[in-house]
Amino acid sequence: MLHRDNKPTKRSALKPSDPLIPTELAKTDSKISTDSNSSTEQEDLETEKFLLTGKIVSQQHGLWSYTPFRQADFLFKLFFSKKFLSHRVGDQGYFSDKRTMSYNFITENSFFALILLWQWLYFNDQFYIFFKRTFALELLFVFCPYIIRPLWPKTSFRDSMGFPENKTDRNRKFYAYAIFITKCFYVWAKHYNIDAGTLTPLDHGEVFVLNDGGEVDLDLGNYERFLDVTLTRENNITTGKIYREVIEKERKGDYLGKTVQVVPHITNAIQDWVERVAKISVSEDGEAPDVCIIELGGTVGDIESAPFIEAMRQFQFRVGHDNFCLIHVSLIPIVGSVGEQKTKPTQASVRDLRGLGLTPDIVACRSSKPLEAGVAEKIAMFCHVPAASVFAVHDCKSVYHVPILLKEQGILDVLTNRLKLEPKISLKSQALSNKWRQLTERIERLHDTVEIALVGKYTGLQDSYISVVKSLEHASLSCNRKLKLNWVEAGDLELETQALDPLKYHDAWKKVCSANGILVPGGFGERGIEGKILAAKYARENKIPYLGICLGLQIAVIEYGRNVLNLEDANSEEWNKDAKNKVVIFMPEISVTHMGGTMRLGDKKTIFNKTNSSGTITRFLYNDVNEIHERHRHRYEVNPKYVQQYEDSGLHFIGQDEKGERMILLELKDHPFFVGCQFHPEYKTRPLKPVPLFLGLILAASGEMENYRK
Repeated sequence: MLHRDNKPTKRSALKPSDPLIPTELAKTDSKISTDSNSSTEQEDLETEKFLLTGKIVSQQHGLWSYTPFRQADFLFKLFFSKKFLSHRVGDQGYFSDKRTMSYNFITENSFFALILLWQWLYFNDQFYIFFKRTFALELLFVFCPYIIRPLWPKTSFRDSMGFPENKTDRNRKFYAYAIFITKCFYVWAKHYNIDAGTLTPLDHGEVFVLNDGGEVDLDLGNYERFLDVTLTRENNITTGKIYREVIEKERKGDYLGKTVQVVPHITNAIQDWVERVAKISVSEDGEAPDVCIIELGGTVGDIESAPFIEAMRQFQFRVGHDNFCLIHVSLIPIVGSVGEQKTKPTQASVRDLRGLGLTPDIVACRSSKPLEAGVAEKIAMFCHVPAASVFAVHDCKSVYHVPILLKEQGILDVLTNRLKLEPKISLKSQALSNKWRQLTERIERLHDTVEIALVGKYTGLQDSYISVVKSLEHASLSCNRKLKLNWVEAGDLELETQALDPLKYHDAWKKVCSANGILVPGGFGERGIEGKILAAKYARENKIPYLGICLGLQIAVIEYGRNVLNLEDANSEEWNKDAKNKVVIFMPEISVTHMGGTMRLGDKKTIFNKTNSSGTITRFLYNDVNEIHERHRHRYEVNPKYVQQYEDSGLHFIGQDEKGERMILLELKDHPFFVGCQFHPEYKTRPLKPVPLFLGLILAASGEMENYRK
C-alpha cells in the first residue's frame, strides 16, 4: 500500500507577505506550484536555492530530572520514508518532482549555536520527527508507546512492550516494517565511543547485545522488546563510528584532496548511513523496511551533538514535509500548594522551537495528573497547534496503560490526518488491541507475590540489569504473580562487611533469606565475587531456586568446586591467575590486549547433551528441542578438564557449543531449580512471551513447577 502515487500534490503557495518565509522562497514555491511547464533546469536551480536557505534546529533540556539545570536526552524520532530513494538526483538528494515537496516548513536561517545560552532556561523541549511511507493504523498503535518514550525518569519509564509470536500474529502487517535507531545522545555523543561495549554499567546502564554481536545502549533493548523486532549493530550510529568512517575514507583518498569538514562530509556520512541502514530488514520475513525511527539524543548546544542536528536539518528536505510529523513532548509542572498546572514552560519551549524553524504538529504533555479543564486549549492557543493535537500523558499504573490512554484520546486519527495515511483497521490489529487491554487488566488483578533476590555488583544503578528485571516481570506476569524484587549488593554478603557494617550485612542476608528465588546476573571483575558465591551456596544447600547467568554460571561452578568437590582454591582465571584449580579459564581465541568488541558475542547455537539432558527441567522449558539459539557476551568459560568431576558428582553440563567443547548450560541434580547458563537469555524477553529460564525460575519460586510439568 502506497500512501500516495507519484502525481504532483496540490498545495497552496506560500505568501510573500508571511514574515517567517523568505521572499525568494515564497516566489520559488509559488512558481513551482503554478508553473507546471517550467524547465527542469529552472526548477532545479530554484529548489537548490530553497534547500540551501532553510535551517531548522531544536532543543531540549533536563527532562529526566524535571529541573532546568540538568542535562538530559534530546530526542528526535523519525519515521523514515524510502519513497525519496526513487526520487533522488545525483548526490544532493533532491526530488526529481519538486512539486511533491512541501516548502511550508521553512523559516529564516537559524544558527543553532545560539541556543546554548537558552538551553538551561526551560524544563523540557523534546520532540520527534517522523518519516513515513506506508503506515497502517496497526502500525500507529504499535508506535504509541514511543510517543511517550522519554516521559519518565530513566529509573522508572523503562518498561518494555512486545507481542505474541504465534504463527497467526506473526503475519500481521506491522511485522513488515522496520525500526532504525540512530543513537547519538549522551551515552556516546560526549565520549566518541565506537559502541557501548566498554562503558561501565554504573554510568550508562546495561550493555545490550544484539543478534549479530553488536554491543549497544539499553534503549535498543527497549525497542526490541516493545516491537518484537531484531536489530543489528548497523542500527546503532555513534559519533565514533561516523568519524572513523570519514577518516578512513580520507586516508583512502575518496575525497580527492578536498578539505574534510563537518559540513558536508560528516553530515553527509550520517545521512548516507540512514539511507543505507533503512533498507536492512529487522523482521523474520526478510522484507525491506517501510518505516524508520531515528532517535537522536544529547543536549542541543553540545559540541558533539551539532553534526547530527545539522545532518537532520539537511535530511528533512530530502523527504519532504508530508513525510514528517513532529511531536513535542513537554512537562506540565504542578506548582504551589493549590496544585495549579503551569503551561509557561511548554509555551516557552514551543516558542523557541518555532523560532528555530520547527513547528510541532502534536504536543504531548507529561504530567503527574490528568490535564485540568482549559489547559489543553491554552496550550493549543499559545503553541499554534489544534486543541485535538494536545495529548495528556499523565502517570499511569504501568507503562502498558499508555498506548490505551493515547488511543482513547484519538492519537490515531490525528496521525492519520497529519500524515495523509490511508485508514486501515484490520481484524488482527483489533485482536492485538484487545490482547493489550487484557494485559493491562491482568496487571491490575495480580495479588499473589513472588520474591526474588537479585545479587549483583551494579545495583547502585538498577538500569544496569534492565533486561533482567524485565525478564522477571514478564515471567511473573505469565505466572499471575506480582514481582517483588530484592536488590542485594553482592559485597554486602561478605564477611568483611559483617565486620565493618553489621547492619548492612544483616540487611543484605535478610533480603536473600526471605526470597523465594535467587538470581545472580552477569558481570566483570573481582568485586563482590565472594558474596555471590555465598548466595549460590545458600541456594544450593537450602533448595532455593537459583538461576545464574553468564558470571552466575561460573559462580555456581566455583562454589560447587569448593564446597562439594573439595577444590579449596577453586577460582576463575579472571581474578586469580595463580590459583591451582582454575575451574573457569580465559577463552584462548579472545584478545588479551583489546577489550572492545573482542568477547564471544551475539547469537550462538547451544546443543543439548543427548546423554544427560533428557528429563531435565531446562530442556523441558525449551520444549525438548535439540538445540537453541541465545545471545552471548563473555570472555571466560568452564575449564574442560574439570567437567567430568562435576558430572560424576551430580552437577551436569547439559548444553554445549557446536563442537561440544564449551560448557553452556548446567543443571544440578535433585534440586527444585538450580540452573546456570553462559548466555544471556534476558536479551530475548517479550511481555507476552517470557524466556524459558526466567519462567522456570518464577515457576519454581512460586511452587508451581510440578503443576506446570504435568
